[in-house]
Amino acid sequence: MSKKSRDIVNFIIIVVAILLIIITVGILYSEYKKKDEIEEPEIDPLADLEKELEEVNSQINELEPQREKLEGREKKFFLGARILVGLMFICGNIFYLCYYDWKFNLGNQLNINSAALLLYGFTAYILYGSIGKFTESIKSSVINYLRRKHIHIWEELKRLKRRRVELIQKINDLKNDKK
Repeated sequence: MSKKSRDIVNFIIIVVAILLIIITVGILYSEYKKKDEIEEPEIDPLADLEKELEEVNSQINELEPQREKLEGREKKFFLGARILVGLMFICGNIFYLCYYDWKFNLGNQLNINSAALLLYGFTAYILYGSIGKFTESIKSSVINYLRRKHIHIWEELKRLKRRRVELIQKINDLKNDKK
């Protein structure tokens, strides 16, 4: 064989070898991709939302007894405050009776009670404009004072309840879309 024909044969062998290598790599790569592309199960957004809703409900159920306990504590505090104010009125009346040698005069007793209520009403009107606003201001101040250590419970409960409403809305929307 001549050198020219040998160069052509070598060239053809090299081209065939390169083509075989390219084809082999392509086949191996496609097999690798098939193994890599494992079929993932279809993700059901409805199931995910329902699972998240269950988690939110369980968290709410954990925080709800704590909230009820705190509200019970507030109610006991306000009951105690009302009893204290009532006892102050009774003690004031008893002191008045004691001061006047236990001579009961209905007009004088009513005047003392009226004066106390008038003082309360005047103070409330000057400070807040009405007795109702004054009472609500005192009540909100006391509630804020009692809740300051447990504010995280109230805020977390509010956030969870908002999230529950959002999830229920999304679930209903997905169910309506499927129909």
